[in-house]
Amino acid sequence: MFSSTNYSDDYSKAIDLAKKLREKVFLKTQMDVVYTHFSNWEREGLLYRCDENKGKWKSLSYVEYTWVKIVESLRQFGFSYDHIRKMKHLLFDEIDVIELKKTVSSNLDYVM
Repeated sequence: MFSSTNYSDDYSKAIDLAKKLREKVFLKTQMDVVYTHFSNWEREGLLYRCDENKGKWKSLSYVEYTWVKIVESLRQFGFSYDHIRKMKHLLFDEIDVIELKKTVSSNLDYVM
């Protein structure tokens, strides 16, 4: 585990923090999530992966673990797999820069 105080208010360490949050530190077998739920969510495409390695998960990063806990909470609140997949795509898919520029320029009142 790491201390977030090492990174607070020091923007020069942002890249180091991003790397730290993507380190694989949580063993899948030791998580506080029901294993069958995790397996179902993985099979249904609900889970987020920080890396492109397509093998079986042995451990998760802080980012991946946080998303697993969000999925767990959403399911407890009754969100469907489809809704969670849509949220995952909104949060984690790459942003189209051209589309972002169009959206920002057409909504300058909200940005400025």
